[in-house]
Amino acid sequence: QGFDPFIEAVVGAYNKHYTWGISRDNVLITPGSQSLYFLCANLFGGERDDGKGMQKILLPMCPEYTGYDGVVLDKDILVSVRPHIEILGAHEFKYQVDFSRIHVDESIGAIMLSRPTNPTGNCITDDEFKKLHAIAKQWDIPLIVDAAYSPPFPDLAFVPMTPFFDEHILHCVSLSKAGLPGERVGIAIGHPKYIEALEPF
Repeated sequence: QGFDPFIEAVVGAYNKHYTWGISRDNVLITPGSQSLYFLCANLFGGERDDGKGMQKILLPMCPEYTGYDGVVLDKDILVSVRPHIEILGAHEFKYQVDFSRIHVDESIGAIMLSRPTNPTGNCITDDEFKKLHAIAKQWDIPLIVDAAYSPPFPDLAFVPMTPFFDEHILHCVSLSKAGLPGERVGIAIGHPKYIEALEPF
């Protein structure tokens, strides 16, 4: 699961910044966040045991972090959705989740997104996030959040955003963006059922 004093430091930091009330059972340390996305994508996506085809990972909006393409063992695992583009001015626009295009059924094993997104810097709103969370909760699947640039550290999201925690959310954090690029330390924060599923790897 990871080095106990470090896990306790993560628990202490997040409970200080937020009122999540997490314990060591909610935290897993991995060799970098990229390896964590690899574990998540291939744990919740891939050939189904019941022979009903491919379990998919839904990217609710494109463009998304291009690195996700390299974490799946089968290119058909990832499915994405075109965004709604809001024109904000003569030279400014914003990508938004187009919920009219979001389709979830039993073939979707997880929803995955980065918040904010690399390289566009786009950040879905709290309202969009809560709607995606409601979908994940309805289908009892994880909402995997790439929080490599999110608060509380490194806090490189220069728009209002509130990290949200629930049993269907799995936050993925990277210390490489917090000033330790050579360390490649990834942190997963989620419900024990997800932590326990990832831990054997």
